[in-house]
Amino acid sequence: MISATPWSFEKGIYSPPTVEAYPTLKRRQINISDTIHKKIGLLIGKDGCHFIHLTNKHDLLYIFYNENKIELYGLNDQNIMGAVHDLIKKIKYLNYLDRKNNESSA
Repeated sequence: MISATPWSFEKGIYSPPTVEAYPTLKRRQINISDTIHKKIGLLIGKDGCHFIHLTNKHDLLYIFYNENKIELYGLNDQNIMGAVHDLIKKIKYLNYLDRKNNESSA
């Protein structure tokens, strides 16, 4: 787990880490559909709990939802891809629930 943070950030405020602070910084993003955008709170969790869990689980520096995309920052591609995989599974599940809901209301 990364313990020292050479940049400052405040929860809920977009302030990703920089290559100046982390020369080996890696960044990935997941573009979000309008359907998922409407349910983004379910993906992020109350007070960001799901993103915080993924950040800790995959030893990342930062995850943030901004302008219809989820940005992931870390020092290791494998860790980032693990978090991307987990997020995509959750997105697929939310899409499944949305389809089931639309089928029942039709």
